[in-house]
Amino acid sequence: GAALWTSMLALLLASFPDRSGSVYALVDATFGAGYTLGPVLGAWLYANGGFLLPFSVCGGALLLTGVICLYIIQPLTKYAEDQISLTQSSMMLPLLRNPNVLIALLSATSAAFAIGYIESLLELHLQT
Repeated sequence: GAALWTSMLALLLASFPDRSGSVYALVDATFGAGYTLGPVLGAWLYANGGFLLPFSVCGGALLLTGVICLYIIQPLTKYAEDQISLTQSSMMLPLLRNPNVLIALLSATSAAFAIGYIESLLELHLQT
């Protein structure tokens, strides 16, 4: 999940450097839609097919998207590499020297840690 998220976001942003805001917004919106609709669909699958059906559907969907990505990723990677070679390669260092960017990164990292911590422990607390 994390490897796919990181690599696909990097490829999409490199493929559309002039529309990075729109690309990131669309990726985030689809991620949010998955988080919103996933529990509803999972509950429906569980109610209609039992314990194994949600896992089977999720595994099948991951396998299908993996096979599709094998065909799509090659041209996308080539295009992204061409776009990266056209831009400056040292654009990251000035960003990391900016205190505002560092604070935003620290904030996002802290929020992600908190969400992961809460998600992993909340279920245990709610069951007791």
